[in-house]
Amino acid sequence: MLRACLSARRGLSPICATRWRTTRRLPLVGGLIAEETLWACTTCRACMEACPVEIEHLPKIIDMRRHLVDEGHLSPMLQEALTNLTRLGNSMGKPSKMRARWTKELGFPVKDARSEPVDVLWFVGDYASYDPRVQDLTRKVAELITAAGVDFGILFDAERNSGNDVRRAGEEGLFETLAQSNIDAIRACSFNRIVTTDPHSLNALKNDCRHFGGAFEGASLHGAACRTGRGGQACYRPDRRHHSDLSQSLLSRPLQWRIRRAARPHQGSRLYTARHAALPGEFLLLRRRRRPHLAER
Repeated sequence: MLRACLSARRGLSPICATRWRTTRRLPLVGGLIAEETLWACTTCRACMEACPVEIEHLPKIIDMRRHLVDEGHLSPMLQEALTNLTRLGNSMGKPSKMRARWTKELGFPVKDARSEPVDVLWFVGDYASYDPRVQDLTRKVAELITAAGVDFGILFDAERNSGNDVRRAGEEGLFETLAQSNIDAIRACSFNRIVTTDPHSLNALKNDCRHFGGAFEGASLHGAACRTGRGGQACYRPDRRHHSDLSQSLLSRPLQWRIRRAARPHQGSRLYTARHAALPGEFLLLRRRRRPHLAER
């Protein structure tokens, strides 16, 4: 489990949690477990997948985060993000009217799913809508699905942050507000499928919103794009794959190779170990490409 956890060096290790301090009467949060240790967790669930006795670490960590939020023990950066989400519905601190501004540079109009029926409702997400570094990619995706003949629309300023990261941060009340706002906006639209290019939004729409009456079968755009091309001919459908599956397909290259559990590298190795959930008992070792001009450093 220590090899699986990305934050094991930050105090989440059971070894760190059971040192001499456990013999003293200290509070759990802020005592036995430091606040920065709880925020260091990336909620990747790797610890739960690797635990041999199936201990559910993540729910306990999130509950302790909720306690910190209730007590007001937040970093200034997180406090600012939560304030922006409460006031404006996004963590960027930008008004809702700017959410769909990226569509103005397109050579075609984008349908408003609130006022006209569409086949595909595209839940764009915050960074894809506001971040200038991602807006170019968002426009490319819009051009791609338009060229494929997909009838799609977006929510424009009615869309809010999906709340996926908000819930993991422990702010349950704010997540409920964001989720209910998105559920109401989506229900007011007429569509057949809902699509998102944001994996965090996909998780929130598919798994979290169902607890608030919004059972949406969200699909990644990688699995729903480009069903038919011009003239009704079948066109290329991109494959939806996890990054670990991509690593598995690249095993034949000299940068990677597969090893068995019994052949793990020693702890001081410079190799990077990544656990593959689909390959029990096996690991992927990723090695940087050798650079001759840096060999002497």
